[in-house]
Amino acid sequence: MSVVIEQTFGGNWLVPPPLSGVREYGVPTGGAFDPVAAECARLLSGATEGTTVLELVAPVVLRAQDDLIVGLADAGEPFAVEGRKLTGPGRLVLRSGSMLELPAPRLAYRRYVCWSGLRCHSKLPVPLIQ
Repeated sequence: MSVVIEQTFGGNWLVPPPLSGVREYGVPTGGAFDPVAAECARLLSGATEGTTVLELVAPVVLRAQDDLIVGLADAGEPFAVEGRKLTGPGRLVLRSGSMLELPAPRLAYRRYVCWSGLRCHSKLPVPLIQ
């Protein structure tokens, strides 16, 4: 992953794409709570199909290790890059070493973040831990 988690609080998840072909066996497909917003974040970032997304319900601070294009899908929530206040949703370039501060969403229950190279080595959602 080309991002370091500087701070996180409970309730944030790495969410891989939904499973296919398992519902007939009684297994839930999983995936993001809001698959449309998750897909918007993926498309905004330019990541390939099937890329994991970060599903946020609590604050998180991330630091880029490489230059990244980040897709952010939410209900127009505020966030900050290097202390500069901005409002989503959208696409932003995060330079190496830059900090991205994403407070807990207030206008909607979740916000979605994606960048190329974001991977989850599980087929099930994994809690984001520091």
